[in-house]
Amino acid sequence: LGRLREATGETRSAAELFARLARLTKAGTRAADAFRRAARLYVAGDAVDEEDDALAARCLEEVLALEPEAEADFQALEAILRARADTDRLAQVMRRRAATGTVAQRRDRLLALAGLLRERDANDAAAALAEAVELDPTSVRALARLAEVQAELGRPIEAVASLQRV
Repeated sequence: LGRLREATGETRSAAELFARLARLTKAGTRAADAFRRAARLYVAGDAVDEEDDALAARCLEEVLALEPEAEADFQALEAILRARADTDRLAQVMRRRAATGTVAQRRDRLLALAGLLRERDANDAAAALAEAVELDPTSVRALARLAEVQAELGRPIEAVASLQRV
């Protein structure tokens, strides 16, 4: 039925049907594919509004809950959330993603999270960077950025200590 609605141009109705299918299906891959398709349809209509963006973002969050490594879906969600200036929600999504993957992926995700957080609160950015350093104590990039934020926060002794580890 969703495909039929999509074929007739009823994108919002088709998206709702695919999202419902995704919530009802037990197979993770099938659910992720249905959520992904719903998200695409929510933003494909002629009159996309804030509600459609919000529904698409919710569907993409569901995809990432099922497939945390889905990079293209994360990038699409990030674009929607940045356009909506919803940095709190984006930070939550980034924090969840930073908990999965290889050490290098987790470190890089924490570095990206720190970049986002730094815009709002340097203390939160320092905490994310400290986590990245804890994960990968040999990361020059993580140590240098941590030292930079520590200096910015008026913690010169900590900044020097971080730089000495480089």
